[in-house]
Amino acid sequence: MISGAVTELFALGIFLAGLLIARGTVPVTALWLPVLVIPQLLFTAGLCWFLAALGVYMRDLSQIIGFILNLVFFLTPILYADTALPAAAQKILGVNPVYVLVRGYRSIFLENQAPALAPVATLFLGSLLLAAGGYWWFRRLRRGFADVI
Repeated sequence: MISGAVTELFALGIFLAGLLIARGTVPVTALWLPVLVIPQLLFTAGLCWFLAALGVYMRDLSQIIGFILNLVFFLTPILYADTALPAAAQKILGVNPVYVLVRGYRSIFLENQAPALAPVATLFLGSLLLAAGGYWWFRRLRRGFADVI
């Protein structure tokens, strides 16, 4: 997770440099960045703890995760505008935590607006619960790691 965060930090620096070159300025709404990064890191940590512990017992989990990551990528409006989707699809996308992050990043960097606080607050609470649950799951299952490996 830390290596992914460092990679994101470098990518963010490159993106901000590109934004500075293209627009001549970085929007002041970029100050909202910690509001998105903190729940993103909590969500990632919880998911990593949970999947790392589960992966010890389920050897083929990496194959399944690769498929799920591709599915989430294409179900999240990263390469297409969410406004192009019907209203029913947008409601379904609203429960996708990655969609909340993508929407927030677009708001602060491209639309020069603060992210919608209600979805971000829900994401933060869910991420906090996932991080605590993932950590608990990892600590509970780690007793048997040596036996299985």
